[in-house]
Amino acid sequence: MSQFAYRNAGLSLLLSAALVTSASAGTPGQSCPVERCAKSCGNPEPGGVACSIRVLEGGSTGNVVSKVDPETVCVESGTEIFWYTLEVHSKFTVAFGAGHPFSNTPSGKFKGKKGHPSGDTAKLPPSPPSTDTCYQYSVKHCINGHCATVDPKVIVTNVRDGH
Repeated sequence: MSQFAYRNAGLSLLLSAALVTSASAGTPGQSCPVERCAKSCGNPEPGGVACSIRVLEGGSTGNVVSKVDPETVCVESGTEIFWYTLEVHSKFTVAFGAGHPFSNTPSGKFKGKKGHPSGDTAKLPPSPPSTDTCYQYSVKHCINGHCATVDPKVIVTNVRDGH
């Protein structure tokens, strides 16, 4: 093989490794393995309770380490999900990639701050017949100009609490 062919083959392997690494690290819009949910968050029934996910600072003062509580959220299709924060001077952006369960929010992006939660109703697509689906998303959380990012998951299911 020529030096050009070896260089192209090496570049292809390097790019493949980078793509595999980024997918396994958690990328918004990428599929993620569906886990067993011990308990669902919220309730999709009429007048039901929304699933609330708190975005918060988890590090020591001056060292923003964002997290969400709970990290993996399991909801039944048709459940409202809202992200919120309680920290003063705190802002967040929740970003799903191209794949997300929010038909009323085509961009798959939600922005909020203290006193202003943001969210939508998570639904499985009606066709083809849907099964449980896991959606990876990213949360960028900023407090006083210091930002951190975390990549949690939402699992949308047609089964509630194992029933």
